[in-house]
Amino acid sequence: MPVSDLFESLVEHAGLPRVVARASLRRALRRADVEPGALDASDLARALPSLEETLRVYLEPDQVSSHMATIRALAGGGGDDEPAR
Repeated sequence: MPVSDLFESLVEHAGLPRVVARASLRRALRRADVEPGALDASDLARALPSLEETLRVYLEPDQVSSHMATIRALAGGGGDDEPAR
């Protein structure tokens, strides 16, 4: 299954083991109606809430905040998500 370079960057910066990140982030993107293979910055911005929800399952709150800041930067700083709590 092809993936975009942006998806690979997302996997790299999610703070999860690579094998867990690839599967979990694909599911999170699909929940947001985003196809991982065609991921672009606007799609990533739209999926930020779903991605944050996924990271909360695996990471401590301070880690979620840190990794989400990096992911927001990958998305060009966009998105309508709420700040991590």
